[in-house]
Amino acid sequence: MMSKNSFDRYGGIVSLLAFCILLVAVYKGNNKAPQIQQEVFPSFSQPSLIHTDRTFTEHDFLGKITLLHVWASWCQNCLSEQVQWEQIKATWPHQLLGLNYKDNMSNARRWLMEHGNLFEDHIYDPIGELGDKLGISGTPETFLIDENGEIIYHFKGILNPSTYQDIILNAIP
Repeated sequence: MMSKNSFDRYGGIVSLLAFCILLVAVYKGNNKAPQIQQEVFPSFSQPSLIHTDRTFTEHDFLGKITLLHVWASWCQNCLSEQVQWEQIKATWPHQLLGLNYKDNMSNARRWLMEHGNLFEDHIYDPIGELGDKLGISGTPETFLIDENGEIIYHFKGILNPSTYQDIILNAIP
């Protein structure tokens, strides 16, 4: 039979060991290689930010590989990654679209005039309706969509050269 002192001593060791195992599991979970997902792009109908006579739907992603970049004029990180998008535009052979998220149209258009429009067009999502369907938690975020209209990769945060080269380009079927 264990005495109370033995239980306190061993109970503390067991608790510490359990805590260490939990820390290792969390650490390994945060450092996994990003997982490729297969999720059909949701149904939607949103106007273009640039071409007032154009409406985008999920069908605009069929038959072509697309990088869809979520941004807003109020997003400081979106401005800081602009140089990276210039490099991507120079080498990306597929469709490149922006998704202007929870923004004012005139502010978004002014931002493009001041900082450059690096995308073929932009889906305008002023209240975040499409963003909610996509699970957007903020800006910037980037989606890789295959020619079947399936999201195969979703990156949250500033896109850097390593992520583009090592993950996005390698995820293209």
